[in-house]
Order: sequence, then structure tokens, then C-alpha cells
Amino acid sequence: MLSTIKRLSRNAKDFKDHTLLSANYAALEKKHIKDDRLVTVEHSDIVKPCGEQFEALSRVHDSSKGGIEKGI
Repeated sequence: MLSTIKRLSRNAKDFKDHTLLSANYAALEKKHIKDDRLVTVEHSDIVKPCGEQFEALSRVHDSSKGGIEKGI
């Protein structure tokens, strides 16, 4: 499983078609969201080295550093 995570992380950094990804994600989730709901998506890095009070803070793989870091 670790090799799969490393491979996906390595390949994700070369991904360029974020517009298509966002459109596909929105289409997939649209059927689960009511019209009166607001949905926000954070596009920042999942690694939060200075975060102390995030809900469900745990250890995640940081492909830019090639190791395990604190994140959400």
C-alpha cells in the first residue's frame, strides 16, 4: 500500500488539468447536495505543520518532502 501512495503522490505533482478535475468533482457531488447548501473546497496543501487545533489532525504523506508530516 505504501508503494501505491508513493506512486500516486509522485504522479499527482505532474497533473495539470485542474479545471477538468474541478468540473468532474462538482458534477459527481452535485447529486448529493441540495440547492440551499454552500460548498467550499480548500485548494491549499493538506500538510499543516503549524496546525494544532484542526479536527482530525493526523499524520499524512507529503510528496514534496518525501516523508510523513502533520496534516488533515
